[in-house]
Amino acid sequence: MITLATQLTLLRIVLIIPIILTIIQQAYITAGILTTIAILTDYLDGMLARRTNTLTTLGSFLDHLADKLLIHTILIYFVAYHGLSPTAYALLLARDFIVLGVRHLAAHQQVEISSMSLGKLKFVGQSILVLLLIAAQILPILSTAADILLWLTVLISILSAAQLLIHAKNVIT
Repeated sequence: MITLATQLTLLRIVLIIPIILTIIQQAYITAGILTTIAILTDYLDGMLARRTNTLTTLGSFLDHLADKLLIHTILIYFVAYHGLSPTAYALLLARDFIVLGVRHLAAHQQVEISSMSLGKLKFVGQSILVLLLIAAQILPILSTAADILLWLTVLISILSAAQLLIHAKNVIT
């Protein structure tokens, strides 16, 4: 049986398609609303799973996957069509591959690596970033704030990767 928390996570994945379609159609207010709903499901699914004691391996896996799919799909679109820095995006993507690799190694050793504080902060930064990128299509004055937040998010991402590598040193050595 799929828990309610996992159903919320799956909703986040399903929402990616209408989010991208509304961005393509330049329906930025709708895209912003849908993106906000998708981001809120990340908070709600975790809270619900903890409160109802229904944390599952599948739910944890899908939660991480949903976060990456949501954020990276939107960022790829902005790299391709709105001039978002490919270098910054490559650094964000590299961090996620590093984390994926470490989690893979840990799973083979039957060690679970939970999300860490800087990783959670990174997701908050990325979430605000994608909302700001969408909003900047309506209010171009927000573009500077989006550029600053992009590089701040890259910095947090690099630091979160370092935090994870230090925490998981026994897994990777």
